[in-house]
Amino acid sequence: MSMLSDSVVCITHPTGLGLLYFAQRFAAAGARIVIGARDIDELSYAHADLTRRGADVLAFPCDASDPGDVRELLGMAVRWFGRVDVLINVPSRAAERLRDALEAPLERATRAT
Repeated sequence: MSMLSDSVVCITHPTGLGLLYFAQRFAAAGARIVIGARDIDELSYAHADLTRRGADVLAFPCDASDPGDVRELLGMAVRWFGRVDVLINVPSRAAERLRDALEAPLERATRAT
């Protein structure tokens, strides 16, 4: 069992595909996932991909640059899962650098018991 098992992780990104990499990793570690993105088609694709992989996932349209959207996303997450343990906003240009920086620590966390 990983340290992330049963955690609720909320990830926002301008596109659904931009957050998919991160959501897949957290879901594989046993986290429940909340995803928010402006691009509805890509958000739907990400939701379907995560669901096919067996993730417990909630997808909600969200523009992370709008505080009202973020409040609404977090409110939905709390109503659906009861809490949010981790909140990640991935700016579009930083996604690749952040992915590289997170990969090693996330792998260690998923192996922890």
